[in-house]
Amino acid sequence: MGSRRIRFAILAVLVLLLVTGSTPILAGAADTPDQRASEGYSDLVNYGTAWVPQSRNSFARFRPMGWGMEAKVKPVGVGDQWVHIPIPFMSVGEGSPVLIEYVEFCAMSSNGAASAPTTFHLWSDGGRFKIGPVTWPADNDRHCIGVTLSPPVWEDSLGVSVSLHFANTTDQITLYKAWARVRP
Repeated sequence: MGSRRIRFAILAVLVLLLVTGSTPILAGAADTPDQRASEGYSDLVNYGTAWVPQSRNSFARFRPMGWGMEAKVKPVGVGDQWVHIPIPFMSVGEGSPVLIEYVEFCAMSSNGAASAPTTFHLWSDGGRFKIGPVTWPADNDRHCIGVTLSPPVWEDSLGVSVSLHFANTTDQITLYKAWARVRP
């Protein structure tokens, strides 16, 4: 059963590379792809349209756009709402465990002083393995929030959950990509 999962994960990564090209897989860091390749790590990205709400009925809008998801809540959704995104992940590569070093998600709020991400969780099939607060600037700019896992950890899969706080029904939070840096 385990070898089927590994084969499926490898096939999923290969299909992702063929469909999207290698540039999105290496996106996210400020350095060049050549520098990252020489340092022996990989960046695995899931585009922002993969976000899903935990309670769809709480959202007036959860609309995919070319850059990610636009989210607005109904009156019943004012307060905290969880959203989730999986990160395509190969847990074993060439017979060696793949370690997760860094995980990040990006978002933007139309009213960062009142409505913004507040908490994130990292998950694997074994359950939640990291919890962290989100410190969000009180502005309307796009921000990326990440966590370095020191020491790096091995997990069998990887997902990101983010709690979004909505102060009212007019504020909008846009969710962009989530990505992870891994190394053998």
